[in-house]
Amino acid sequence: MYFKKKAYSFLCLFLLLVLFYPINSFAQKISKKSVKLANTAKTAYQNSEFQTAKELALQAADTDSLNIEAYLLLADLGAETNDKALKIKALEKIVELEPVKYPSAYKILATSFFDSGNYPKALQIISTYSSIFPNSDTVFVKNMIEKTKWALQLINNPNNAKINHLGEQINTFQNEYWPFVSADDSTLYFTRLITNEQRFHFERLFYAKRAKNDWLPAQKLSFGGANEVNEGTMSLSADDRMFFYTACGKRNGLGSCDIYYMLKQNGLWQAPINAGNVVNTPSWEAQPSVSANGQFLFWSSNREGGLGGKDIWYAPIIGIENGIIEFGTPVNPGKAINTSHDDFSPFIHADNQTLYFASTGHYGLGGSDIFISRFKNNAWQLAQNVGFPTNSRFNDDGLVISPNARVAVFSSDREGACAQSKDLYLLELPNEFMPSEIAYVKGFVIDKKTRKKLNAKIEITNIENTQNQLLQADANDGYMAVLQNGYRYAFHVSKPGYLFFSEHFDHKSSSDLNNAAVYNIELQAIEVGSAIVLNNIFFDHDAYELKAESKAELDKLVEFLKFNPTLKVEIAGHTDNTGAESYNLTLSENRAKAIADFLIKSISYERITYVGYGQEYPVADNSTELGRSKNRRSELKIISY
Repeated sequence: MYFKKKAYSFLCLFLLLVLFYPINSFAQKISKKSVKLANTAKTAYQNSEFQTAKELALQAADTDSLNIEAYLLLADLGAETNDKALKIKALEKIVELEPVKYPSAYKILATSFFDSGNYPKALQIISTYSSIFPNSDTVFVKNMIEKTKWALQLINNPNNAKINHLGEQINTFQNEYWPFVSADDSTLYFTRLITNEQRFHFERLFYAKRAKNDWLPAQKLSFGGANEVNEGTMSLSADDRMFFYTACGKRNGLGSCDIYYMLKQNGLWQAPINAGNVVNTPSWEAQPSVSANGQFLFWSSNREGGLGGKDIWYAPIIGIENGIIEFGTPVNPGKAINTSHDDFSPFIHADNQTLYFASTGHYGLGGSDIFISRFKNNAWQLAQNVGFPTNSRFNDDGLVISPNARVAVFSSDREGACAQSKDLYLLELPNEFMPSEIAYVKGFVIDKKTRKKLNAKIEITNIENTQNQLLQADANDGYMAVLQNGYRYAFHVSKPGYLFFSEHFDHKSSSDLNNAAVYNIELQAIEVGSAIVLNNIFFDHDAYELKAESKAELDKLVEFLKFNPTLKVEIAGHTDNTGAESYNLTLSENRAKAIADFLIKSISYERITYVGYGQEYPVADNSTELGRSKNRRSELKIISY
């Protein structure tokens, strides 16, 4: 039993005295009635009759307020029955009656005050203990003083976070926790701990659809088969293709709890698969969080190699082969995030650089607190407490934030929760703890002539730092791509038998962001005369030297020509009508030649021709800057196939 073990860890000395020696041997001055009541309470305690023992011990203390043995027994009974007020009251009496005899009582009392949110009292008690016993438990004293001062700083400097209980559509008298919000904000997933008539506890996944201003009643999420003992803590990739969750007690499990996944193929979820021995071990693995772009999986584990307790781990997702995910080597992010206590409920935001998690090891307000760490300069930054009132003296964890940061949900058993269980809360965080702004585009890849939806490969390159994300457009479900604010992106789509597609997304300012913009991509079948605009070829104004950020596009063009070795192509340059016609003709030809020169380093020159058309063939109105920007373009045209 947890409370009993906790009590014995501090009070073992005087509890042994109380339980194994006659109470009246300690104090002849205590009234006989009080001694008798305390002895009877001791017997009831040994028989696990805790309520009876509590009533008798209280009578013993009321009969004689100097009967310290009664208070010693009451302190343990308070811990055993989770009566925190009784425990604190008894401990206060113990240090009052015997200020030197029971040093452990000070430590338990300070901890109890801290856990109850009475930080000034906790600091007072531990300071008294330190002054009476200056050379005892110096590590414990230092840690207790530091974390209490930190808690006081947090509580005395609240931020402007806004918290709202999610209500009875979601929360019940049972425990609701480990939420997850879909990429489009439309669905809330969470875990519920269910107690049946036989008092058997088990976890199940639920979901609730979003209405205009509320959430519809929660429904149980079914996997279409028999449920295991526990299923919960799910995470979904932004493109709705990878579904991770935790299951405990499965026959094919590697440990007490393992992480499983399901992949969506042809619009249908496939059977659950154990994530394998890279992610799972004979230890405990749970609480998966997959990055929005599907490139990393985060989770919590008490496996060997950690810093102690449960640690946050993550591993790259290398690829998917024959319906099986291949994971890279797991990484422990170290002391910036993990502690010697429990660090858990990781959530990697869609910006791929902001990690939220819960911890009982970093300084906080008590229970578990929510923290944030950002990935900068190739390292995770030291975790920050997200502050009060998001964190409280209770257990606060499981924070998740939708890609556009409009919906944030966390779980807590704070005051106001249904039946003192764990409930879900909506949260508005202060700006300093918000993730980076992102946008996401979604849609389908379509045959330009037949309008048929296609499967296709999509590669998105950050043209400023060359980071890539690979996606697979599906004929049934389309695609979804997450783009971080502040960067420019090259967008390439390819499929055998089709010209590759090139697009450019500029998200250099927040005003460029479009939430869930629908962008359907049209692919042209390869045929003589078909052409595409090379939207990610860049030149400086009035110049024809290729800019460095053009490389991703040029490499894709080389790859396309190598994959289609019989093609002969024309590279065409076009300008707007600004300036002299002869100047524009020369400029367009020089730009086309620069592209051709790059290509013939890898492709036979016999397959490449180039031409400059100047301002002869506009595709937009030259009277506006937007139109002129569209007319300044480079194109690839199929000459023979």
